[in-house]
Amino acid sequence: MSYFLVSLEYSFLLFLLGAAPAALLCPRPLRPYAPTLSPIVGFSILTFTGWYSYFLGLSGTDSYGCWLLAGSFLPSASCFYIIRKRGLSRRDFRCRPSLPVYV
Repeated sequence: MSYFLVSLEYSFLLFLLGAAPAALLCPRPLRPYAPTLSPIVGFSILTFTGWYSYFLGLSGTDSYGCWLLAGSFLPSASCFYIIRKRGLSRRDFRCRPSLPVYV
C-alpha cells in the first residue's frame, strides 16, 4: 500500500513540475493535450536537473535533494508567470475528446 501512495505522490509531483512548461511549449492546436504531456515534461525537467547535479560532483541525493526540487520548480514557476502575463485563460486549455479519425 505504501508503494502505491509513493507512486501517486511521485506522479502528482511530475504533473506539477511539467504543467506550466507543457502548456507554454505546446502549439495552439495541441494545447488541450498539455495536461497529458505534463508528467513527461516534468520527468524531463527533473532528470535534466538531477543529471547536472550529479555531473557537478555533489555528494549525493541526500545532500542535494531539496535543491533538486527547488531547481526543478524554478522553470515551472517562471512558465506560470509567463502564462499569466500573456493572459491565457482556462478556455485556451480546454480538453478535446480526441484527434479526428478519417476513414
